[in-house]
Amino acid sequence: MGNKCGRGGSSDPDSAWKLQNKEMETNPVFKYVNFAGGGKLIDAFKSGGEVAVEKIAKTELQTYLYDSGNGSMIKKVDFIRWQCKCQAKITGSTLWETRTDEQLLDEYKEDYFNKFHEHGACWDLNKRGPVGETSFHILYLMDTPVHMEVAKVLLRLYPRLSLDVYEGEEYYGESALHIAVVFGNLEAVKLLIEKGADVNQRATGRFFLPEDQKKSRSRETNYEGDAYYGEYPLAFAACTGNMEIYDYLIEHDADPNLQDSFGNTVLHMVVISDQVDMYKYIVRHHKRPAKTHITNKANLTPLTLASKLGRHKIFKEMLELGSLVSLMFYHLL
Repeated sequence: MGNKCGRGGSSDPDSAWKLQNKEMETNPVFKYVNFAGGGKLIDAFKSGGEVAVEKIAKTELQTYLYDSGNGSMIKKVDFIRWQCKCQAKITGSTLWETRTDEQLLDEYKEDYFNKFHEHGACWDLNKRGPVGETSFHILYLMDTPVHMEVAKVLLRLYPRLSLDVYEGEEYYGESALHIAVVFGNLEAVKLLIEKGADVNQRATGRFFLPEDQKKSRSRETNYEGDAYYGEYPLAFAACTGNMEIYDYLIEHDADPNLQDSFGNTVLHMVVISDQVDMYKYIVRHHKRPAKTHITNKANLTPLTLASKLGRHKIFKEMLELGSLVSLMFYHLL
């Protein structure tokens, strides 16, 4: 009998939003920070500044955190039970409650994209929002000066919040760092990394897949997707054309040659997103130039991918850069 707590709970593209909307009034995560621009932490900052936020963080938020904010490791069986509990809200099934840890582990069918690895966390998994989010994540999604000031207070008190990722299948693996990169918030990126954020964390949830992979995995893909940015924060920075953030991530050990679920590196991703200037910048990067000959799972290099996708401008640039590099090596012989 297959485990029903893996991927495939819903094919509705709006399912995550519907879950969040349904729990907006009842889930404590939204009591502290909500999508309407308010929440207890926001109101506290507006009326009493950092001191008021710190008071709530110390007297109330600690109960939502592992070991009073010192963090813990999320083990696979804990993750499976949380998935089952989330799906039970939709299906009403309580069968999973009768299963032993061994049975759940044995029956679990791991998602092709969202591969679970034991990882550190600060916010208790069982006290999160419906898609595995935390109030801390919502602060970064709102991205206003007030929300960022509140985030700074929380990070100062509980730096391990920087490790927390969305645990639900829709946005699985997305961290506050990914969000800060997308918004181009260099200050937030610096602070998160300073506090321990993983610069090579992967965001593999359904939201981040090419459109033709969202309902079911297929061997062929055109890589087109509004939020397919290559999973890694560095690839996110490249796809959004942010050289400053790209440099900062490289300086803190981000690797441009890591491959995502489709085998794509940062260079493949700038081809897909048609970022000509970023391609030139990354190939000739002063600290860590990216490798140009890595093939993805379709056996395509960035150059052959550009040809396949009809990215004529970037393809021409690649040929010119390739000739320049060859000439440079020729003069060194």
